[in-house]
Amino acid sequence: MLTSSTSMLSLVGALLSAGSYGADGADAATPPLPLQAAADIRRARVQLYCGHDAQAMADIRSARGRLDRSGEAPVAHARAALDKAAWLARRGHFQDAEAALDEALARLETERTQT
Repeated sequence: MLTSSTSMLSLVGALLSAGSYGADGADAATPPLPLQAAADIRRARVQLYCGHDAQAMADIRSARGRLDRSGEAPVAHARAALDKAAWLARRGHFQDAEAALDEALARLETERTQT
């Protein structure tokens, strides 16, 4: 019979092993910055919907930063929509901010398919 401390050590060991599994190829599996930005935008929408305004703003800033770092010229319309969303969210216009985030996602998708 295992003691609770042995069980706990086994669990910790398993978690550490699982966490390191596949870490060697992590850089190769990193999606492009515009796709990461799209994930940030989706998270921001959820955060706004749930009333977590500070986290939503952090996600919007993160998405904007990723688009800036991508260096891709076609994402300019998506960046403008993110700026609009941030402005609206700071003023408490959350439904309009969500619509602007939807616009940013649509712009990213349109610009991604055109390139």
